[in-house]
Amino acid sequence: MRRKLFLIVLTTSLLLSSIISIYVIHNLQGNARVINYTGVVRGAAQRLIKQELSNKPNDKLVKKIDDIIDELQTGHGELGLIRLASDDFQENMTQMKFDWEGLKKEIYLVREGRDNGNLYFYSEAFFELADDTVHSAELYSEKSVYSAEGTLIILNLALAILVFFIYKYNTKQEKIRKKLEKEEENNKQRKVQLARLAENMRAPLNDISELLYIVDLETYDLLFINETGMKIFEVDSIYGKKCYKVLQGRDAPCNFVLTAI
Repeated sequence: MRRKLFLIVLTTSLLLSSIISIYVIHNLQGNARVINYTGVVRGAAQRLIKQELSNKPNDKLVKKIDDIIDELQTGHGELGLIRLASDDFQENMTQMKFDWEGLKKEIYLVREGRDNGNLYFYSEAFFELADDTVHSAELYSEKSVYSAEGTLIILNLALAILVFFIYKYNTKQEKIRKKLEKEEENNKQRKVQLARLAENMRAPLNDISELLYIVDLETYDLLFINETGMKIFEVDSIYGKKCYKVLQGRDAPCNFVLTAI
């Protein structure tokens, strides 16, 4: 039973550790994808500006940047990105969204014939902001790694301590069990010896006309009573009977016996 309990506790602990590890790995993978796609926005915006300056409009790329920025802010979209729980990152994303809208407006104005001199200036400012946003995502990811490492270390340490205490408890219980088994075996041997002694003494003691009996002073079991005693107390068998019940008619050991013990 104790071994079964030990296996249940150990299995549960290992399962819990595995679940937490999977959760941590999943979050770290999500962080890595956020960093990657934030970098995609940074590079795609620069590529778009170069194309616009070369009079090569690319609305498909504009739509791609729109979708990525929205998903980085909300965590909802087709790319499977998570919403990073970082205040610094989200503040940068809010600013990126605002600046991106301004950059798109400038792109459309250039397409309508406006001078493209400001477009390069806006693109450089957006690149620096995107770079800061990538950096904030990287910092958050590093903190998450350290936090995950600390969590797993604490969990494994707690598991090791739990296993140690369970082992100590089982060892102690095993010693107690062996001690009890040994005491039980000694009691059995003592009873056998007393029974043999009583059997050897039965014939000569039965020839004595006075009352004679043998009692186990620990259990108060009546081990032997000669025939004279059997007649006096009108008993046919003493098996399983207590001396104080047969000899004194009491329900508890006699006071003089307790004092003697």
